Amino acid sequence: MGFITRGWLDKQRGEDLMQLPAQQAQTMRVLGSASVLAIALCTSPSLALAQESLPQLPQKLEVVRTSLAKYMDLAQSETDFYMAMGCIYYGDIEGGIPHKFDPTKPGQMTQINYTNLIDDTLNPEKPEGLIYEQTANGDYRLSAAVYMLQAGPDTKRPKLFGQEFEGPVVADKSTPLQRINLTVYDLHVWFWRENPDGLFTRTNPDLPCRFDSYEIRAQPPPFPVNDPRISP
Repeated sequence: MGFITRGWLDKQRGEDLMQLPAQQAQTMRVLGSASVLAIALCTSPSLALAQESLPQLPQKLEVVRTSLAKYMDLAQSETDFYMAMGCIYYGDIEGGIPHKFDPTKPGQMTQINYTNLIDDTLNPEKPEGLIYEQTANGDYRLSAAVYMLQAGPDTKRPKLFGQEFEGPVVADKSTPLQRINLTVYDLHVWFWRENPDGLFTRTNPDLPCRFDSYEIRAQPPPFPVNDPRISP
C-alpha cells in the first residue's frame, strides 16, 4: 500500500489548487485495496484553536472534539496512518443533495484510517475518516470526523451520539491517489466547521466535493437494506 504525502499530492493536482479563495465558512472492513488522505503540516492545534471560532457543541461532543484536537495537525494524522482518498460525493444517490462545482468555495479532502475500519467497532475517539478543508494558502484545516461501519445485507443500522447512521453506500473507484472499494454506513460530525444544514448532516454546502477526478461518487449497495424506517 503506497503512502501519499502532501508534496506528491500537490504535484499531482497542480498549482491551480493553491488558488482557491479563502472562506470561513467510514468502522468497517476494507473491500479491496486501501486508499485515502495523507497531507502535511498545517498550523498547530493551539494556534488553530486560537484563530478559529469553533461550533458550539453539547458537552459530550465537546469532550470528543477535545480528544481529537491532535488531528488539527495533519502530520499527526499521517503518523496515525490516515491516508489520502479524495472526497465522496453523495449527490447521485436517493436523498442526496446534488451540487455543481463552484470555484469560489474551498476544496475538501477526506482521510481514512484502515486500522480503525477493519476492527468493525465504533469508537468516538477513533473515527474512521477525517475531512479537511483546503485553504487559500494550500494548507488543510480539520473540519469533520466520519464514523463508518462495514455494511452487509444483515448489518443493523448503527447509532452513535444518539444519531442513526446514513447509508449504506458503495464507494468504488480508482482515483489518482488510490483504489478504494467500500460498502459502509456513515455518520458525519462537523466538530470543527459550522454546517448550515446541521451538525450531523452528511454534506456541507460551504465545503463541497470538488469535481476534479479525485471525487468518488457514492452508489446504492447491491443488496436490499433491512431498514425498519423504510415502508415495504
